[in-house]
Amino acid sequence: MLNTVKVPKQFEPIFQKAQDYVNKYFKKRKEDPSKGTIEIFGERYILVRAASMSIDFFESIKNLYKDQGEEDAFNVARQLLFDIAHAIGRQDAKNFHKKMNLKDPIEKLSAGPVHFSHSGWAFVDIFAESRPAPDESYYLIYDHPFSFESDAWLRSRRKSDFPVCIMNAGYSSGWCEESFGMPLVASEIMCRAKGDDACRFIMAHPSKIEGYIGDYLKKEPKLAKKITKYEIPGFFKRKEMEKALQESEEKYRAFFNTAKDGIFIDDKTGKFIDVNPAACESLGYSKEELLKLSNKEIDLEAVGYGASKKVRDTSAQKVMFEVNQKRKDGSFLPVEITKTFFSVGSQRFSLSIARDITERKRAEGALLKANEELEQRVKERTEELVSTNKLLRDEIGERKQAEAEIRRLNEELEQRVHQRTAQLEATNQELESFCYSVSHDLRAPLRAINGFSRIFFEEYLDKLDDEGKRLLHIIQGNTYKMGELIDDLLALSRIGRKDIELSDIDMDTLIQTVFHEIETTKGNLQVSLKPLPPARGDEGMIRQVFSNLIANAIKFTRSREAAMIEVGGYAKDSENVFYVRDNGIGFDMQYIDKLFGAFQRLHSGEEFEGTGIGLATVERIINRHGGRVWAEGKENEGATFYFSLPTER
Repeated sequence: MLNTVKVPKQFEPIFQKAQDYVNKYFKKRKEDPSKGTIEIFGERYILVRAASMSIDFFESIKNLYKDQGEEDAFNVARQLLFDIAHAIGRQDAKNFHKKMNLKDPIEKLSAGPVHFSHSGWAFVDIFAESRPAPDESYYLIYDHPFSFESDAWLRSRRKSDFPVCIMNAGYSSGWCEESFGMPLVASEIMCRAKGDDACRFIMAHPSKIEGYIGDYLKKEPKLAKKITKYEIPGFFKRKEMEKALQESEEKYRAFFNTAKDGIFIDDKTGKFIDVNPAACESLGYSKEELLKLSNKEIDLEAVGYGASKKVRDTSAQKVMFEVNQKRKDGSFLPVEITKTFFSVGSQRFSLSIARDITERKRAEGALLKANEELEQRVKERTEELVSTNKLLRDEIGERKQAEAEIRRLNEELEQRVHQRTAQLEATNQELESFCYSVSHDLRAPLRAINGFSRIFFEEYLDKLDDEGKRLLHIIQGNTYKMGELIDDLLALSRIGRKDIELSDIDMDTLIQTVFHEIETTKGNLQVSLKPLPPARGDEGMIRQVFSNLIANAIKFTRSREAAMIEVGGYAKDSENVFYVRDNGIGFDMQYIDKLFGAFQRLHSGEEFEGTGIGLATVERIINRHGGRVWAEGKENEGATFYFSLPTER
């Protein structure tokens, strides 16, 4: 006859056998108070007051964690009790199975409720709908009519708003888990300590238990209204929490070690207990050296920075202030400290983040100086205005006379402007005449020199030695160069005097025309023409720009085996940009300022022909169009010349 457990009729034979095993086990009991021992079947047992493992335990944990709130304290207590009981249940089952030589999983499991009753935990009433299968479909629903935990609460006349039979759930699920060799967890869904009719439990595989509880509540809608609060024990969930906590710690440590700001953790005495690499680097200490110091030795009051007084009130959770931190070499580093206080148990700590504000302080100093200068200027200007107002008041009576004087001066100014305009026109005419004179008068003697030198060469060649012939060639070459120089000077002068005739220009057509006009018959020359955006300007002048740049590119790629010239353009903001790129000899960027100057040359005339006015002509044309000219280059790797034209004129 079963008297230690209540089970469905079909399970009675199994549990009758289990009851015989357990009765035999507990009959071998010996007590020796003189030694403080209780032994059952050769195993030492202890007696624990029921209330101390439930009511008193919860009160102790609540007081220990009172700073975290009652709910969090109770959660800690529930987790601890379940884990302890679950572990005890597994080990008791393991020991009992070994002592009684049990092999069959069902026999192992059935001994659990009987052992439960003998050891004073609770009487177990297993429901007929239970299905103790050795796989994940395992399902057990049962009551504990005399649970030691709910009984302890009821005897103390205490009422709980949550199920209190936590150790019962942990112990029973631990025993069954050890018996079947698979994870099991039990949840108390009803509890007499919170006013329910029974202490009812559902045990199942962790992945199935929530579904089983939901199904049971749907099947029992009247009970479902009363079951207002229950909890899936956190034994398995906490493993996930511990993993998440470890990942969080790893992320924190990664942030701590890689943060650019210095981070200091100190105790309530100010002694550093941890610092990050940035803190060590900014102050010049090793980590071991810093951990021997305190913030009192590092953080000094700011001097000359106008910083707020350092906050030392540790009752605040977070404070900010500025200090000068003292480096190992004796210098000072201005920082902004954000200090956060926190507690671990009863100990108080603070975490300080130190941000380098050297540049900010420098800017604040400059701003302060600028404000002082501005105030001084405002003061001086105010004094000037006061003085001016006084003068104006004194001169009110003479206003009409002053107005007449102003009219006279305006008339005189207009007359001077008219005279100056006439003078400028005359000067321009003189300049035109001078240019003509240069063109005509200088060319005549040059032609004479060139002609006579040629006659001299032809008629007296046999009378000249080699040196004479060489000198005569030099005269002829320089005469030719002088002619080129005069032509280029006149062209540069005309650009400044000529009116710009604006029109819409098809730049693709224009560049094709330029390439046909320029000699590009060099066999190894490769030309790449990219699509060009349209432009608005003087078509003749823009053609001159491209002619000069392309001729320049051909000249400086002449020595290359595979010469390449690329012409392209693109739109950017309110302008269109065009470029001519080559793979010629290039230039050193340190001479960029000389590149567009008249007569400025980066190479001798013997190396490359030219007068040095071509790029100056380009710059003058583009400047008159309101654009920009610039270049990029590298020696022996080519050069790119850019110019821009505004999109709206």
